[in-house]
Amino acid sequence: MIKATNLSELHLFAGGGEEREVRLCLSRGNDPNLPDVDGWTPLHWACFRHQPKMVALLLEHGSLVSCKTFSGDTPLHAAATEGSVECLKLVLDAAASQDADYLLESQNNVGYTPLMWTASKGLLPAANFLLTRGCNVAAVNQEGDTALHVAASNGQVAMVALLLEQGSNVDAKNKSGDTALHCSAIEGHVPVSLLLLKRGAGDEVPNIAGQTPIDLARFWGQDTTAMAKFKTQRTARLRKGPSGV
Repeated sequence: MIKATNLSELHLFAGGGEEREVRLCLSRGNDPNLPDVDGWTPLHWACFRHQPKMVALLLEHGSLVSCKTFSGDTPLHAAATEGSVECLKLVLDAAASQDADYLLESQNNVGYTPLMWTASKGLLPAANFLLTRGCNVAAVNQEGDTALHVAASNGQVAMVALLLEQGSNVDAKNKSGDTALHCSAIEGHVPVSLLLLKRGAGDEVPNIAGQTPIDLARFWGQDTTAMAKFKTQRTARLRKGPSGV
């Protein structure tokens, strides 16, 4: 997300956690909101590099929490992509007098929210923190994917479990009509697929092209043995009924 090109001293020192040098730059009147060639401010750098002391210092000197990079990421996105809970808290607390809700729901140029960054990497503590602060699990990106789709696509089993516990719709569809189960099946993430099935995901739900999750898995050459076995066992249980007879 970040490129070390054409950076000011303040960018470098903030990202490197050099407090004395950061204070010196600020005392000389360096702009704490100066963007680099990619639109990253020193605050973005400090959040991305997990430098909570630098984040606090920059915020004290007027760094704006709402600044976006040219790819649309806020400092909250930068902190989320590396799972820095301390930096997430500092930024949101600073935004309390501005608009914390805006930051939580802010989307970058491809529609990613901070929660989606944590979902993609399985950063559970950061995701938990964002969820406790009220982020929307049902938010969608430009492809119509929710955080659950993102987590499933990346094989993040524990994240999928967390998002389901927090109310994610297991059968929510993106713009292609794919559910999270389609996404995990395409990538061959069997543990995720089995978890979704156990939580009630529809294995016969078609996407826009009329393909079920197993159809897609087969098309992309993924092993469907476990999914097919689960389906067979579930069908057998349903036929027996509640009494098992």
